[in-house]
Amino acid sequence: MTNRSRIVSGISAAGALAGFGYYCYLAPDRDLAEQIALVKKDGISLDAKDICATNKPTPAQNAAEDLRKADVLLKDVKFRMAYARVHGYTWGSGATYNEEFLPDEIKVAKPILDCLEKASKKPRLDYNREWTLGYNLMFPELGGVRRCMMLLVDKSLYESKQGKNLQALKTLQIGGRIASLSGQEPSLVALNVQATFEKMVQRGLEAILPTFDQNPKLIAEAENVIRACGPPLNMRGTLTGDLAFRRIWIDLVTRSPDHAAQVAGPQKKSYAWLRVRSVRIRAEARLIQMWREFYEDLPQDPSDVFGAIQAADRLKKKLKANNEDHIYDLASEFVGFLPDMINSIGTVEAGRRILRQGLATLEAEVGGKPPITLQDPFTGVKLEKSLFPYQYTIYSVGPDRHGDGGVPSPREHLAVATDVVFAFPRHR
Repeated sequence: MTNRSRIVSGISAAGALAGFGYYCYLAPDRDLAEQIALVKKDGISLDAKDICATNKPTPAQNAAEDLRKADVLLKDVKFRMAYARVHGYTWGSGATYNEEFLPDEIKVAKPILDCLEKASKKPRLDYNREWTLGYNLMFPELGGVRRCMMLLVDKSLYESKQGKNLQALKTLQIGGRIASLSGQEPSLVALNVQATFEKMVQRGLEAILPTFDQNPKLIAEAENVIRACGPPLNMRGTLTGDLAFRRIWIDLVTRSPDHAAQVAGPQKKSYAWLRVRSVRIRAEARLIQMWREFYEDLPQDPSDVFGAIQAADRLKKKLKANNEDHIYDLASEFVGFLPDMINSIGTVEAGRRILRQGLATLEAEVGGKPPITLQDPFTGVKLEKSLFPYQYTIYSVGPDRHGDGGVPSPREHLAVATDVVFAFPRHR
């Protein structure tokens, strides 16, 4: 081999090594840096330390301490026994609701109810969580606050049975306010909790509507229950904080394929390919990119739930179209649940609109404002209505986008009839 041939071979080998190094190190790192810069440009933080780090509430503004006190009081033996009798846990079914025990429950629950009322008057809720713990972070208050919400619904039903409908609605307003506060943390956990709590308030309101007897004052106060639940649930706002929390998951999964196999669940997918550095970095970049693209695709107006549902549909189609790509396979674990969250938000918003339209109809019957017709958040067209002998229902077709006739379904049939249905009394 001549010197010239050796030089050419050396240059070729160096070029190949440079190309390999670029592909394995420089290109993936540059791609990841570009995606991080883009999400930061959107105002999305990637550092868990930044979650709730600024604009902290003062103790006088923060409802957390009052809710923690309520959680402690829930453990009182007398209350637990009274609560169990109302909700049927004494007999082991957990499904029986025994109204005859409501007076005892409400009596022993007074200290808890006082804490809840005090919390509802606070403007903020911040539990000062250690977000950097990632998936080791616990949410110990949520179970207790859920029981508190059930207690408030119990109290409103008891007050309504006593003919104190105005007070019953005031009680539900406390519940609505706590539901709204529960969604202030920028995490998908908090958003899901807010949705769950507000559904409880909505069903509590539906339960006492038949006792209104066309009373304009009660109808107006019922509208205040919906207002107490606060602005529409904000998926876009939640995503700005939750990515920092999720990035801990990205780091854990991309650096520990064995853990990735665990989170894959019963499918037992293999993520051994994540051990290759270039692939791991590219995967992280793609996951952040998909999160950002979904965030940017969401409408800026939280009340545009139909637009959010359409964005969720586009995300599902994207994941399905790339299901042979191993990075998109991992992405299904990372962002695949977001459409379900949008459906949960849609269900809550459907309940709000149904109740508003139903209350406006009741108000029109007593000579108030004219009735209104609102859009179904799942279809973008008007909500449906069905007439029955002593009541009528207003309903949304729900997450499956298929109407089931708006028939009120018992709880055991909810998995079959997926319409979001609320019943209202017929007066003429």
